[in-house]
Amino acid sequence: MTVTGISVPAALPAYCERTGPGPWAEPLDAVSNLAFLVAAALALLAWRRDRPRDWPLLLLVADAGAIGLGSLAFHVAPGPLTWAGDVWPIRLYVLGHLALALRRLGGAGWLTTLGGLVALSAATTAAIRAWPAALAGGVGYLPVLAALTLLGGWLAWRPGEPELRAAGRAHLVAASTFAAALVFRSIDLPACALFPAGTHFLWHLLTGLTVALLLLAMVGSRGQVRCRARTAE
Repeated sequence: MTVTGISVPAALPAYCERTGPGPWAEPLDAVSNLAFLVAAALALLAWRRDRPRDWPLLLLVADAGAIGLGSLAFHVAPGPLTWAGDVWPIRLYVLGHLALALRRLGGAGWLTTLGGLVALSAATTAAIRAWPAALAGGVGYLPVLAALTLLGGWLAWRPGEPELRAAGRAHLVAASTFAAALVFRSIDLPACALFPAGTHFLWHLLTGLTVALLLLAMVGSRGQVRCRARTAE
């Protein structure tokens, strides 16, 4: 899976929990996608309390819910169509969150933001082409982990702007949970003999937590963003 484009693999990914062809052969892998719906619901509640309405951020919240629904569909009925439905919302969330964070939290211009998106896409594609079988497909997410860490570190150590520094710390915590999620994604098949249910469901739970942390950080930082905008006027 890439961030720049979607190609259905010749053989769809296999997961430890799936032992048969039935639609509920992966109950934990399927139900654990509720984590994304919970993340979207929590972010929506926070978004509703904020004024004025932030419609681009609402699109990210909706996309977080789409990640859960798409992944649920894929683990219930794996196939080329549900594979695309699983990948597209993830791709859009990664690029959308990075763009919004660079613009609003980092104060980056459009050219810098576009450059960041292109760099992330290129790094993801290069990683997958270099190690196509590494980390059970998780290698494609390593550039995302790097981007979260760099962005969080940059914001967390900026002088002043306490809300932005708090958002930076939240991004660093999110990077930590995402790193743990990648570990569980990677050991799903290798550890299958020890854990018959697999560990892929933990990837869903921890990634859902990551998305929740990122969305809430974006909502919580809007006061500083508005203050900066008024100062610039």
